[in-house]
Amino acid sequence: MKTIALILLLCGYLGGMAQTWDMISPANEKVDYYGFLPAEHFADSNMLWIKNHELDTWNSHDFMLEITGTAPYDDSLMLLTCGSGSYSDGIYRTNINNGLSEVLFYCYKPQTIVQHQGEFFVGYHGGLVSSVDGQIWDSVLSFKTDTAVEYYYVSQENHIAICSSSTGDFIYHSNDEGTSWTNHELILPVNDADFYYAENKLFVAMGNGSESDGCYVSNDFGITFESVLYADSISAVKFIDNEHLALGFSEKPYAPNGVAIVNPATHELTNINGNLPTLSINYFTMHPLINCINLIACTNSGAYISCDILGIESTAYNRAVKVYPNPFNDFLTIEVNASQPPISCKIFTMSGKMIFNEIKTTDSKYFKWQMKKIAASLTTGCYILEVRQNNEKIFSQVLIKK
Repeated sequence: MKTIALILLLCGYLGGMAQTWDMISPANEKVDYYGFLPAEHFADSNMLWIKNHELDTWNSHDFMLEITGTAPYDDSLMLLTCGSGSYSDGIYRTNINNGLSEVLFYCYKPQTIVQHQGEFFVGYHGGLVSSVDGQIWDSVLSFKTDTAVEYYYVSQENHIAICSSSTGDFIYHSNDEGTSWTNHELILPVNDADFYYAENKLFVAMGNGSESDGCYVSNDFGITFESVLYADSISAVKFIDNEHLALGFSEKPYAPNGVAIVNPATHELTNINGNLPTLSINYFTMHPLINCINLIACTNSGAYISCDILGIESTAYNRAVKVYPNPFNDFLTIEVNASQPPISCKIFTMSGKMIFNEIKTTDSKYFKWQMKKIAASLTTGCYILEVRQNNEKIFSQVLIKK
């Protein structure tokens, strides 16, 4: 199956759509990571770039440490994980207006930072720590320094830590909010991962040059996996919806390059490189403030965004649903133009807990939700909006509560 997928991608047989990619970062700057809160920013090894939207300019700050992740702290501060093996490695707090930083906690080679319902989690070479204020950090997991927590996900009472070590990668899973843990070994090293909170699906790109390289999915928090696609050199993975999973490839001879969409159910693969100038992908993310199904590809020559990754469907979704304002404070409006009811509107926390669900069945093509009470009650952070027509998802977007 791997050979067939490779031949089809190289020949362009599955590349029926011509996607448009637009650069959103300074030209010719390497982008390893891209984020949006509390301001649009990206990291290039040890350089942090922060966008000034009023002037439409980018300001760069040299940390002299590798930046591996960021998380919003408040409207003007963010937390960064920095380091690649020095005494200065740790968790830093940075002012987005002037770039001034202070270290909050020293830890060896931090790999990831996650914010969940007001609590921060940081994985590093040696374990995992958590904090509710960024000042006091408590140990959650402890390993030797040859073992690192590379990815961390929290879905209600389930916690998932994807770890790498000198003897092989493994998954630590807890179903009691991190009190007790079970270890599940992985057959291959993990290159990238993504978690779909609404349905608790864990997608991983794994590979070491063997015939088993590819993308896998787990429906039980990493205990067992099924193959989505056998392919070489998958460097990035991003869940879009149940029928579309974005895969990024590193640029290697005789391997798929660039960006492709795979259907996890049918395994159908579609190349969507379009006019993307660089075909080696470092990282995927989505722009939460653009009212379309989009994908951002981070490469060695910049970050590029496409709003037509699904072809004409993305444009249709864009026109059908309006969400404003986003970010929001104490009021949120959602408008839907659809061909027929029922139309359902759902809001989830980033851990997958549904906090709003309403179905409208009136004989109309226009539906509107004006959310004041629920908007005011939400805490600061990110949420997932999902709109369905006849139980088929037609729109999904990240909501940001200020």
